[in-house]
Amino acid sequence: MGTGRPSDTVDVPAEFAGTWTGTVDGEAAGKQFENEPVTLILRAGEPTGVWDSPSDGQSDPGCGKGTLYATEVKDSTLHLTLADLGGVCAYLGGTGSVKVTLELKDDDQADYELTMPVGRSEGELTKTG
Repeated sequence: MGTGRPSDTVDVPAEFAGTWTGTVDGEAAGKQFENEPVTLILRAGEPTGVWDSPSDGQSDPGCGKGTLYATEVKDSTLHLTLADLGGVCAYLGGTGSVKVTLELKDDDQADYELTMPVGRSEGELTKTG
């Protein structure tokens, strides 16, 4: 099994840099969920960031945090791969198949979407820093 880290990355543009927080709704492995907190921490000029989902970590601490790798910027959307997950989520995080997009709506609002083989989630995040 690989690390899930993409071989080609890009630096995070300044307009995406900051701490993004909000809640997401979705479905994973046949289970529906609503209002799950998510935080992304992205720094301008760096190819990696932090993904934090405390609710995912309640059932397995390794599932609640991972590393985001910026892979593409297209128009107002930043594409990222989520990797370096632990616990039971290590398999998904090790395949490179967990994708995150952040689409800017304005300076401090963005649409968030996470897709993976066993489900997806989406919501709106607000830049807090």
